[in-house]
Amino acid sequence: MKLLKPVNSENILIGVGVAALTYLLGPKIKRNAKSFTEKGRQGIRMAGDAASEAIDDGKEKMADIFDDMENEYSSIHSENDELTMLYDELEADREQLNELTGLVYDLKEEIANLKNYQ
Repeated sequence: MKLLKPVNSENILIGVGVAALTYLLGPKIKRNAKSFTEKGRQGIRMAGDAASEAIDDGKEKMADIFDDMENEYSSIHSENDELTMLYDELEADREQLNELTGLVYDLKEEIANLKNYQ
């Protein structure tokens, strides 16, 4: 039923005023909006660059940590090999010492037998 209502002059003046303000302020609002969106884009680019840099730094640090761990493992492994060689040498020396001890006892017995024989 609003269609049948007569158009009053107040609504026409408001519409003309809004149209005039839009015509006058529209270009300025558009320029400000472009500036605002460009600053927003720059901020997003900067945030993206900072995030990318942080990720790259994290990757480098992790690579360094893994390299250090690998070097430490290699060092421990080589130390373990050295300890194994030393243990093997110790066992061989122990066997020789036991053989020599046995020979000394055998010689002692022979000397005692020779002393008793005469």
